[in-house]
Amino acid sequence: MALLIIHNNSLSGFIPLNIGNSQFLWGLDLSNNQFSSSIPLSFGNLSNLIFLYLYENSYFASIPSNVGKLKSLGDLQLNGNQFISYIPSSFGNLTNLSTSRLSKNKLFVSIPNEIGKMRSLNILEVLPLSVSNLTNPKELALLYNCLSGSIPPSLENPMLARLGLDFNHFKRTIPKSLRSCTSLIRLCRNRNNLTRDISEALGIYPYLTFIDLSRNNFHGEIPSNREKCPKLGTLGVLMNTITKGIPREIRNSSQRQALDLSLNHIIGEIPKELGKLNSLIKLILRRNQLVGCLPTEIGSPIELEYLDFSVNRFNNLIPESLENLLKLHYLGLCKNKLVQELPKILEKLVQFSELDLSYNFLGPIPNSIAFRGASVEALKGNKRLCVSAKGLQPCKALRQQKQDCGAKWFTIVFLLVGALFVSIALILIFFIFQKWKSNLGDRQCNNQNPQGLLSILNFKGKLALTETGHRNIVKFYGFCSHARHSFSVYESLEK
Repeated sequence: MALLIIHNNSLSGFIPLNIGNSQFLWGLDLSNNQFSSSIPLSFGNLSNLIFLYLYENSYFASIPSNVGKLKSLGDLQLNGNQFISYIPSSFGNLTNLSTSRLSKNKLFVSIPNEIGKMRSLNILEVLPLSVSNLTNPKELALLYNCLSGSIPPSLENPMLARLGLDFNHFKRTIPKSLRSCTSLIRLCRNRNNLTRDISEALGIYPYLTFIDLSRNNFHGEIPSNREKCPKLGTLGVLMNTITKGIPREIRNSSQRQALDLSLNHIIGEIPKELGKLNSLIKLILRRNQLVGCLPTEIGSPIELEYLDFSVNRFNNLIPESLENLLKLHYLGLCKNKLVQELPKILEKLVQFSELDLSYNFLGPIPNSIAFRGASVEALKGNKRLCVSAKGLQPCKALRQQKQDCGAKWFTIVFLLVGALFVSIALILIFFIFQKWKSNLGDRQCNNQNPQGLLSILNFKGKLALTETGHRNIVKFYGFCSHARHSFSVYESLEK
């Protein structure tokens, strides 16, 4: 018996034909090279072969039917090549095969009925549409293909533990028959065009620990029903169209270790109940429409290692409760409206290695490990940030700039206020002068006519109407011109 392993090299060209003469070979690994052309027909002579690894090469043409002669084969991995055509029906002869990985190829979408004879098959990673032929599969992966249309209802299988539908073009809804797969542990439907209310997309999965529904068109409210998935540790729904807020009932998900809700349209504030997820390790809420203050309860999940609240509308201060997150190594808060200086407690985070606070309204950065080894180029472009490092604006200079800026603003405000007072004073002086002038005229008038009598003047020049007499003209006697009184005097007539 012999074993040949030459993986992870840069070997290229053709596989030697005489390898098929090694009838005592029980293991062959040529993976991660640059072999091309097709699989030699002589491989059908390797009747004692237990595993065959040819993945991540450049094989093309079709998979030879004589592969079905390898009746001792238990593990076949041909993924990551350029194989075309159909899966040969001779695969049904591989009754000892338990794992078969054929993804990342260009195989057609049908699976031969003969595969139903493979009683030992637990893991099939390929392009299925008629997977009901598989008697007892435990893992089914349809990764990295070009499958489109609806997910086939024949996926229903109570024994299915892992289902991967990532990187395809499935659309419409998830079939209800999938709810019968109650043994599911992992469920991946990443990068498709699936649509449905996300709260209705799940059945009751008592053993489910991982679910990834990212990069689809799911909508509705974030699922928080602990009764359906009591052991769910990881939930990923990034890049969907979820528009509602984070439900307060999420506090019931005590097993939650990773929660990724980024790149949605989630609104409202972060509920305080999120701080009760004591097992949480990773929390990503990046690029949503969350508002308000960061709750102090966010410092309660002390197991947190990765925290990203970037590109939202958070305002006010960074809570000092973050000092409790001693395992935190990444903190993303960029493109918010956070103000004032960073809390000095961030210096206590010994595991801290990466921090993104760009596009806020903050001042000095903390003296933590995240900045001690940072290059000048990595920190440039933040006009208001300061640090004691070569090539960057020192905090002392920034304080001096603030003082100079404050002095300039004081001067400008002082001049504006002074000009306003002067204007008001001039207006008051003008009105006082007018009032004084009016009073002066009154006094002069009173001095000339101390008894307050009104003079009636008669003219013989200009006002000739005083001498005119006619039956149609009212007799005019004169007029009074005074600062307070101005009137004309005519003959009194009845009615």
